[in-house]
Amino acid sequence: MGCIAEYVNPDLLAQDWPKIRRLTARQLVRLWEQRLPQLAAA
Repeated sequence: MGCIAEYVNPDLLAQDWPKIRRLTARQLVRLWEQRLPQLAAA
């Protein structure tokens, strides 16, 4: 079984990332932004 990033649409995630980021623990935000650097710019 792969990691969740393989199943997530990065474009849709980036679109909603500003809202999700506010509701998510900082440690998880860092992990996602490391895995998908385009989120850090969103």
